[in-house]
Amino acid sequence: MLREELAWQKRLKNRPMLTGSFLRATPSNRPLPRLKPQPLAITMMIKRRRAARERRALKLMAVNEWIDDLRREREFEEGLKRYAKAPFKPVYTGPDGKDWDGPLYSVRADLHKGFDLDTERSQTPISKELKEAVMQARRDKITNKIRERAREAHGEILPCTIKRKIKGPPAHVLAVMTEKQKLRDTVVRSSASEVGYVGKMKRQLGWNLKNPEVWKLEGGWEQAKERLDREVQRIAAENLRRRKRASEGAIS
Repeated sequence: MLREELAWQKRLKNRPMLTGSFLRATPSNRPLPRLKPQPLAITMMIKRRRAARERRALKLMAVNEWIDDLRREREFEEGLKRYAKAPFKPVYTGPDGKDWDGPLYSVRADLHKGFDLDTERSQTPISKELKEAVMQARRDKITNKIRERAREAHGEILPCTIKRKIKGPPAHVLAVMTEKQKLRDTVVRSSASEVGYVGKMKRQLGWNLKNPEVWKLEGGWEQAKERLDREVQRIAAENLRRRKRASEGAIS
């Protein structure tokens, strides 16, 4: 049971998922949704069709060359008929000459059918069902990213958090950064938060924050300031009363 569960978890981890984009139509494939990871069957299908198209093109070139050779042979025999004194039996001209052309033209027609199918495949429009499935994948992706950012904002460390933290700036930018700038870059990459020290660093670096005014709430709501001041005064008075009573009890 444990081995089966591990195998199932592995399949779930590596299952193809819609990325929200299209694999555009080409001579090798009709419009497809882009998957990550891309299934091996799709990759091999495209590979086989590309190889078949290349073989077909080479074969068409050879057939065209054979047809040109037959044409030149006919021209040569016709010249011999006009200028040769001795009679001879033609091989590539006359009624028997069609036996040479027929198979070649048939093969060339079949090859052109294959290229016509490639052209039709490359001009296939995106179906309504496929477009709706890809658009839904895009919406789901945005929803998942919003949920992911919310989890990060609550302090949860996710794989994307670790990846962003260790990524760092480009090498040519890192080479000219001071130690203070490197520290700031490390701080702002370490969290998705927009408050506290991280929020302060992001504001200093000019980041476009989702809520630029959220830092004003770090000291509490403005509407609650009067109530909090009264509570502070009440607590201070109570502490003073208790200290006085404690000191009077110690003297007695």
